[in-house]
Amino acid sequence: MKKILLLIQLLFLITIVSYSQTTINNIVYKITSESPAEVEVQDSPNATGNIIIPSLVNINGKSYNVTSIGYRAFWKNYLTSVTIGDNVTTIGNQSFYGNKLKNITIPNSVISIGSDAFYLNELTSVTIGNNVTSIGQSAFSKNKITNLTIGNNVKTIGESAFWENQLTNIEIPNSVTSIGNSAFRTNQLTSVVVPITVNNENVRWSFGQNSNIEV
Repeated sequence: MKKILLLIQLLFLITIVSYSQTTINNIVYKITSESPAEVEVQDSPNATGNIIIPSLVNINGKSYNVTSIGYRAFWKNYLTSVTIGDNVTTIGNQSFYGNKLKNITIPNSVISIGSDAFYLNELTSVTIGNNVTSIGQSAFSKNKITNLTIGNNVKTIGESAFWENQLTNIEIPNSVTSIGNSAFRTNQLTSVVVPITVNNENVRWSFGQNSNIEV
């Protein structure tokens, strides 16, 4: 009987952890783990303009690390600027899709950037932290990027990741092993040096037709 009661209590606690949500400064957080104490940013339609995603939030007297930004968390929210806290490790698919962001700095805590994460903004400057290992498909497509810094631990750059921007030159770090088709197409590139670490057989498809590709 005691074992059954303990099991019921455990299931009840798991349910609370799985579905508990709290709104702080118009940003919705979902508890994803109690030990370690972690939350994910969820769909937050009322978060607009300039926002700060903190490293920590206090929920019912307990501090939680903000470790991920979930799917469509700020989808078409008319954001104009965002500061991402340095406990975030994952930026989910379409999380900042269709906003008005002008520039973004991805902190070194981030490991992965999801597909379409910053698609269709007004970005001109992007700095990607040194612990990011993967940049998803179309993650920064349809912006106005002229200044791009890619961290030196990025391994994969997805298809169309920086498609339709205003890049004139790029520096691809030696850590990169894969660049997806059309990753840098529809820019203003004139010359690109691709490190020998990249193993794509058709890497030229990753860049514009007018680019001078040097491997």
